[in-house]
Amino acid sequence: MQTVKHKMFGIGEVISKEIRENDIYLTVCFSSGEEKRFATKSFMDGFVAAEGDLKDEIEKIVANKKTIEAKKRADFMAPITANTATNAGTQHRTSTKTVVKNSIATAFEAYLIKEGYSTETPSGHPSTVYSYIDGIERNVLDEEHISWDGLKNNIDTIVKQYDIGGSKESIGSKSNCTVINALKRFSEFVNP
Repeated sequence: MQTVKHKMFGIGEVISKEIRENDIYLTVCFSSGEEKRFATKSFMDGFVAAEGDLKDEIEKIVANKKTIEAKKRADFMAPITANTATNAGTQHRTSTKTVVKNSIATAFEAYLIKEGYSTETPSGHPSTVYSYIDGIERNVLDEEHISWDGLKNNIDTIVKQYDIGGSKESIGSKSNCTVINALKRFSEFVNP
């Protein structure tokens, strides 16, 4: 058996290990007698130590997942169509659902990831980070007819409009409040 150490649960013994595609699943029995099952993402979040071959396997799978994640981000942020509008050199998202690379959007994406927001679901689909970016682009930038720069410059006013009691609350509350939550995270990003 291999020993691991977890930030929250302490020291435990690996009682089973399963490798599927680009993921590793461990079942660990901790000194408290409690058994927990973890996937690769959990290793990054909670485990502080693993030994020998297990450590090498985890590092290899995590590195591979990071490469896959980076490719998914690049694919997501790449233009879907060539139909973009240009205004004084600033690219805007159009109603044809074009996703345009933008330095502010890219920096916001990096901020969300740094803050611990997930980039993919356990099944590998885009998650919170991309839902927030997409929610802003589809619901706010289009509605306000502004770019990411315009959003940055007017974020406080826009948050008030899309929040509870604001004139655009119905848009802000879309998708279980994804839009207003995304705007609030963007506000924290631009006003640290």
